Amino acid sequence: MLEHAVLQVGAGALALVHLQETTARLVDDLPVGVLTASIWGEVERTNPEMRRFLAACGLPAGGRRELGEVLVGLTGCDAGEARALMRRLLERGGAIHLEARRPPALGGDDGRLDLVVTRTLGGE
Repeated sequence: MLEHAVLQVGAGALALVHLQETTARLVDDLPVGVLTASIWGEVERTNPEMRRFLAACGLPAGGRRELGEVLVGLTGCDAGEARALMRRLLERGGAIHLEARRPPALGGDDGRLDLVVTRTLGGE
């Protein structure tokens, strides 16, 4: 009985790892930038398109950083405004639409880019 339960847990863990790897590959292949952060605002993952975008904006594309710092760098808001945005997102959920400056390295016009920041938690 115990051996069977241990085998089931092991199989479930392997299935979870496979699902996480499959999801990561799908996100990496998206033609839009995706950045994920913890509930504490620490950036955990960026896909290749987001890393390219961050680098074009002159922001570090790798290593540990805070979501607030990224928002400040992309939108030009100050740190207090970035914290207020993140707090509002955590409290209310939904999506927040922001504008970012289009970096010259991306080409195109000198217009603005739309950013959408959303909160997703287990079950949402």
